[in-house]
Parts: sequence; structure tokens; C-alpha cells
Amino acid sequence: MGLSSNSSDAENQNCIILFMDLVGYSRLPAPVQLKAASILKNSVKNALTFQNLSLSSCIILPTGDGMIVALKQNLIIQALEIASMIQKELPGACSADQIPLLGLRIGLHIGEVYFFKDINGLPNLVGHAINQGQRIMDFGDAGHILCSTIFGQEVSSILPELKTAIIPVGTHYDKHGFAYEVSNIIWHDAGNPVIPTRGQHTAELEKNHQDLVKTITSLAGC
Repeated sequence: MGLSSNSSDAENQNCIILFMDLVGYSRLPAPVQLKAASILKNSVKNALTFQNLSLSSCIILPTGDGMIVALKQNLIIQALEIASMIQKELPGACSADQIPLLGLRIGLHIGEVYFFKDINGLPNLVGHAINQGQRIMDFGDAGHILCSTIFGQEVSSILPELKTAIIPVGTHYDKHGFAYEVSNIIWHDAGNPVIPTRGQHTAELEKNHQDLVKTITSLAGC
């Protein structure tokens, strides 16, 4: 089954999620936002073409200030190459279009998603893996390519030399206090070598987590 299935029913499969976000996009004037969105779209298309992938081999969803790209699980090396190429291409594209240099952060994850047709009959997807990819990305700053443990393990098992390019940066916590093991990727001169500090453990996060656990426990007892 391809990612753009023609079935009218929801279908699920494990996929690679690239969740990307233009840092500071919302603060840009509207005309610059339009150019920025176009630059990111073209960078993604160029990266897919370079990897000999067609638009029909994936699902691409705009998120306003970024983009979600879903690929088949067997394209994990290509997913990393795409992330690296987009990060490297962006500065030159911004310069060519005479707009301020845009920072991009990318989160990579593997997990189950559900495919369906939206109200306009176009391919769409939902699932926890998308949320996970976003959480991983959220811990990063401009230039970061971050990944989940499962992504890092799988991609390095296929290409062992990647083990030195995938650097564990410890446990990070979302706003609810849930923990994520995160790795930072430096590959083909792309990525940000600075250890991400977003989501580092704090007393406030611990309290949020404990409050959430109590709420879930009380609801389960209803």
C-alpha cells in the first residue's frame, strides 16, 4: 500500500515522520511569511527529487509555520538525507530571495499513523507518531535535527557509520512533564552541534507531570 491510498477507509502503517518548523516565522511580515513558506516547500521538493522520490511516495502537510513529511518506513536513510539537505539549502535560498535568514528545526520519529481522505478528498494523516515527532522537534532550536531513540537505533543499524553522527542528549520533558529520550544529529555538515536545552527537567515540569498523573488516575477510577 502506498501512502496516498485510494481507499475511503482509514488505513494505518508505520511511517517516518519529519516534523519541521521555521523558527520565528510568526514574527515575520505577511509578505515575508509567504516567501518563507515557498522556500521551505521548494526545499522539500528539491530534496525529494534528489533522493529520486516523487510527491506520490509521501504525504506532505503544511502546518502554517512548517511542514510534516510522512515517508514509508523503508525510506529511513532517505529521510535523514532529506532533513540534512533541507537544512543546508535553506540559507542560500533565503539569500537568493533576499529575505532574512530563516532558522529551521526538524524532528524525526518512526511510528504508526492513520491515513484518510480529508473533507476535500485529499490524503491526510493522524496519529501519535505525528505528536511524537512534533515533541522531539519542539526541544530544538534553529539548525537542530533531533530524533527519537527508535529512529536513531533503526537508522544506525542500517548505516553503522551514523552511530557517531547521532549524539544522545539526554531526557527532555514536554509541558505536561512526559519524558522523551532525544538525540542530536550532525550529518553531512548539517545540524546544530549545540546541546538543546528546551525541555530540560525543572521542578515545575515535575509538578505538571504529577498533577497530570493524578488527573488520569482519578478519571480512570470513575
